[in-house]
Amino acid sequence: MMDEPTDDILYQATLKPQRSAKAGAGFVVLLILGFFWTVIGGGAAYFKVWPLSVFYGAEFLLIFVIIRMFIKTGNRIETITLTAEALHVKGEGRFHAEKTFDPYWARAVSQSEDRRYGHIEISSHGQRIIVGTLITANECDIVVRDLNETLRALKEKP
Repeated sequence: MMDEPTDDILYQATLKPQRSAKAGAGFVVLLILGFFWTVIGGGAAYFKVWPLSVFYGAEFLLIFVIIRMFIKTGNRIETITLTAEALHVKGEGRFHAEKTFDPYWARAVSQSEDRRYGHIEISSHGQRIIVGTLITANECDIVVRDLNETLRALKEKP
């Protein structure tokens, strides 16, 4: 958490992916699949077709891993905070990247190849950080536009 008072924050954006289902929905799917596959796998083992139960178990583990990845990416939150003294960017990913830039020299650019997903690149003096990889390209454009407007107003301020 930041120790700065909140009244000097000029701009703040919280980037998190939109999900059509909550995290609990994944576990409900796992419970239902687990119940039915246990019954079917038990029946297969009863009728001496036990390799089927091994494949059901392998499929269940694969689906479990996929749902865990879905839940982890859905909980990912990135923040961009601009004060008069610093532009602080915190990206929670595999590397938990966190950088602070001088707002006078900072530059934000929205990039996307297919207009479906994009990312935001914030750079200054050879350092850069990429955030917003899990939000849509339109959301990236809005965040970059608002951030650049606030940076421009801060630079023009005497």
